Amino acid sequence: MTIEEFFQKYPRVAIAFSGGVDSAYLLYAAKQYAEAVTAYYVKSAFQPEFELADAKRLAAELGVELKVLLVDVLADSAVTDNPANRCYYCKRRIFTRIMESADLDGYSVLLDGTNASDDVSDRPGMKALAELQVLSPLRLCGLTKEEAENFLFSLGFTDFRVRTVDNSAKIRLTEADVPHFHKMEKEIVDRLSQLYDKVWLDSEVRR
Repeated sequence: MTIEEFFQKYPRVAIAFSGGVDSAYLLYAAKQYAEAVTAYYVKSAFQPEFELADAKRLAAELGVELKVLLVDVLADSAVTDNPANRCYYCKRRIFTRIMESADLDGYSVLLDGTNASDDVSDRPGMKALAELQVLSPLRLCGLTKEEAENFLFSLGFTDFRVRTVDNSAKIRLTEADVPHFHKMEKEIVDRLSQLYDKVWLDSEVRR
């Protein structure tokens, strides 16, 4: 199943959005292929302010409505008692809150950004998602965290191409996106250098 086919099957979706690479790519794909999508960000004691700022920026750049929900996970003794499976209780509390809000907005399908390279066999939080019937399109479609395009999507690039030449990444952007690349160049090169021997910007722009 491709990501486009997934959204043909599920055209109206709510997305648990963290602002990270995976959920950013998922939100981009939903904006491209779904009929309706709303993003939900949960603000709790565990989320830093810069993460919320990133989520707001990315949602605005993609033109998707973002709803910020407050959840006091520390009010649950199952979390504060710090058991080995505390992630299960935390995740269940967070996603239950998102589902309640999404349901009021008319969504019956909730998605998260778990991808195909995530190990779901020994993660208590994944048990909570399975129980709540949260779907993970990136995992279902075989998309992994290592895909360089996911990272560029998370930085706000939407019209680009990454070509692999002798284990080097050659990035071709539109002329309008070139200044944004130079602004984020160190971050881009540092991240993609984990996957490629060399990273460079194609002198020929996309038209």
